[in-house]
Amino acid sequence: GATIFPNPVQSGQQITIMTQQPNQLGGVQLVNQLGQLVKVWRDSKDVQIPEVSSGNYFLQLLSENQQVRSVHKIFIKE
Repeated sequence: GATIFPNPVQSGQQITIMTQQPNQLGGVQLVNQLGQLVKVWRDSKDVQIPEVSSGNYFLQLLSENQQVRSVHKIFIKE
């Protein structure tokens, strides 16, 4: 599993993603409730939330071959 904090998070704030196997994380995707890709990070150590409308979003953690490994619901506030 993974731990993501802080949650809720503010736009422009950095979040921390802790996983049991961080070296196997191939990237992170931020997806809105419509399933639209909002932002992609190749490095999970530097995930800064973009300026977006407040609401529920999903962080998809990717494996090394870019497959979705896990999905985590986060709330972004302006």
